[in-house]
Amino acid sequence: MPPGRGDARRTRDTTGAGDVFHGALALALGARAAVAESFRFAAAVAALKCMQAGGRAGVPSLDRVFAAFEELKES
Repeated sequence: MPPGRGDARRTRDTTGAGDVFHGALALALGARAAVAESFRFAAAVAALKCMQAGGRAGVPSLDRVFAAFEELKES
């Protein structure tokens, strides 16, 4: 399930979610994305992180993030 489709049953571990959110936000803003889009990107990355166990081990790759956005567009 891509981010944005809220399903609390998929939450496995919230450790590091805030750190991931801030890192993704900095990445998006540094890439000169619009502010609203940057926050949406950061929220999606943090949501994906919460779907995996482990602080650092659960951080999604950029490929996984972009794939999730594509899944969301198709649904």
